[in-house]
Amino acid sequence: YVDAINAATPPLQTTSTQYTAEAWARFSDFAANRTVFCLTESGSTIAVIVRIIYLSSTDVFNVLVRGTNNVENRIDFARGSINSNQWVHFAATRNGDVVTLHVNGAPVATNTSSISAMRSGDYYTTIGAVRNSTTRGGGSFHKGELAEVRIWNVARTPAEIAANYTNRLTGTEAGLVGYWRLDETETPISAGPFNLRNPTLQPTFMEAF
Repeated sequence: YVDAINAATPPLQTTSTQYTAEAWARFSDFAANRTVFCLTESGSTIAVIVRIIYLSSTDVFNVLVRGTNNVENRIDFARGSINSNQWVHFAATRNGDVVTLHVNGAPVATNTSSISAMRSGDYYTTIGAVRNSTTRGGGSFHKGELAEVRIWNVARTPAEIAANYTNRLTGTEAGLVGYWRLDETETPISAGPFNLRNPTLQPTFMEAF
């Protein structure tokens, strides 16, 4: 997995109540929990700014935002027709107490529930795993491929997500505070998730897990 940012300087402030996390994911299987992205506190009582994960016990894609005292807002979205070895785009937005999951550019689930404030301190940004302690250990590892992981300090609108989820960014877009293309491996692939509206423009490489 990728341990992306120094814990003392997370891409989102603990006081943030509006943000977006998004990524493309391909799952080799659904035999275990598979993390897409996680931004979580260290320590034994875990506050979670945002997590996107597949949970095998209930066969759902889960979005979690959890503040102190385990006061949380969560979405459990049934996997349904999403199959292994299929590229899927996920975007999770928080706008105050409203959390929304988008799949392939369209909002599919929303939950409104009060979220307690996040504690100040170190938060870990991990791609492809949940890291929840100062031991640098991870769990719920992704198995497959991930690409175009993006963190925004604004709650992106459905129109903004739909207009840009198949396109690469310049990295200078307003509100973009974390951006990992994950295209640095040496294993070429024949097709990828980018520019689906223009299939002649596709990446040469993809990060595998």
